[in-house]
Amino acid sequence: VGRWMNIRDLYVDLSCAMLAVDEVWGKVDRSVVRATQPLHNFIVRLRLPFVLFFTNNDYPQPLITRVLIVVVFVEDCIRLVQDHSFQLEYFTRRLHYSYSFSLLFLIVNFLLEFVGASLVLLSGKLGRTAGALGCALLLVDLPLQLIVYQHFADVTFSIGFASLSGSVLILLSEYLPHGRAPTHAGLPTLSRELYASDFAQLLGRLLLIVLFASIMMRGEAITMARVVASLTGVILSVCVAVGFRARMCAMIIVVAMGIANVAVNSFWRMREHDPRRDLVKYDFFIACAVMGGFWMLARVGPGSLAVDAKKDE
Repeated sequence: VGRWMNIRDLYVDLSCAMLAVDEVWGKVDRSVVRATQPLHNFIVRLRLPFVLFFTNNDYPQPLITRVLIVVVFVEDCIRLVQDHSFQLEYFTRRLHYSYSFSLLFLIVNFLLEFVGASLVLLSGKLGRTAGALGCALLLVDLPLQLIVYQHFADVTFSIGFASLSGSVLILLSEYLPHGRAPTHAGLPTLSRELYASDFAQLLGRLLLIVLFASIMMRGEAITMARVVASLTGVILSVCVAVGFRARMCAMIIVVAMGIANVAVNSFWRMREHDPRRDLVKYDFFIACAVMGGFWMLARVGPGSLAVDAKKDE
């Protein structure tokens, strides 16, 4: 009996100690909340206009995102007109294409880019069908360029084209009709209704993060700042890919890429005849297009095939 009394007393003492610790922890927690409440309110007030600016679907945000995505195609059209003789020489002498094929490709490439970009920019007046057609033309042009220019073996160009395709797919998802996706016999069906735009958004998200992840992982020197930047880039990329807090992660990526793009790819500071200027200019506009894709993702959301959508159910 004495032994059981000692065990009971020990249990009572431990319970009282736990209650005392819990009371002290509650006081500390309330003190921390009171102390940090002004900072929390400031962050909320600062975050609200930031979120509203990026997720607003009223004019001019939709136009800005479309311009960012198609500006690389517009710039390429201008370059084709100005340097068509150099392009023809490059095709015939370097790639050993015939003159007729080279000229035909340049014309087709110009038409696909010019008409596609124009339809996207005018989709606000011409309607969703025109915007979807414009995106389709741009999606046809991208792999065509990759094959004809023989850049499929170049990792840098392939990454840029993949992310650019992701931006166009995200843009296409805004125009796609919300029709039910086809189901197949023998396959399990999802509880949530899926649309064609959801699959475009999923593929677009997966392609979109390629360039950003490669930029964040780039660099030979291993420093603490490089490690932190790489880990941050990986976390943001994974969140966008799976659709977890995708809107907020996309907004953070837009700001980070915008600062890095202006700092690194400032082609306007280079001399006109610098041989690196065209490559830096190309990287700048590719990054702008990818930023537009992330901004579009922040506006339209990740779709139904995302973790955020499952949380909302």
